[in-house]
Amino acid sequence: MLTLLLLAVACKEEYTPKPRGYFQLDLPQKSYKTFSNEVCPCTFEYPSYAAIEQETHFFDEKPEHPCWVNINFPDFNATIYLSYKDIRDRTYFEKVIADSYKLTFKHSQKADFIDEAPIENPAQHVFGYQFDVGGDAASGSQFFVTDSIKHYIRGALYFRSTPNADSLQPAMEFLKKDMDHMIRTLKWK
Repeated sequence: MLTLLLLAVACKEEYTPKPRGYFQLDLPQKSYKTFSNEVCPCTFEYPSYAAIEQETHFFDEKPEHPCWVNINFPDFNATIYLSYKDIRDRTYFEKVIADSYKLTFKHSQKADFIDEAPIENPAQHVFGYQFDVGGDAASGSQFFVTDSIKHYIRGALYFRSTPNADSLQPAMEFLKKDMDHMIRTLKWK
């Protein structure tokens, strides 16, 4: 009898759903420093809370050009992978542009959408496209920039965790602003 009474009382209480909770992310204060070295034919500003390391291997081989760098964000468990290529001729230029699109659209299997936006900085001869990849794709933001004559750089932001757009959203938006700043401050040497 007591059990039936408890069940009857318990069923009358209304359930109130709780809002989703996400981990708290302490975002650092935005500040930048200039990247410049002997092997890269460009300079740009990158966040002071990131570390740059030169990539020396590409699938057990040397990279095509020594200016392949990784911008690591240890607090976010993320990396922007930058690869530089010298444009040798028009055919090669068209090939690297096509490769950029192919690499970006490989994510379309998991992506909800892929938006592209033009990058134009005529004063610095920097042109290209930035790709916003939505959903649970491995890379949420990619870009390529070029002067259309000699220089080409491709960048892709990856998190070292299982892609989950909902939980990565705050970090993704924060780091996309850093990528935008890096692109806006890029200058060819």
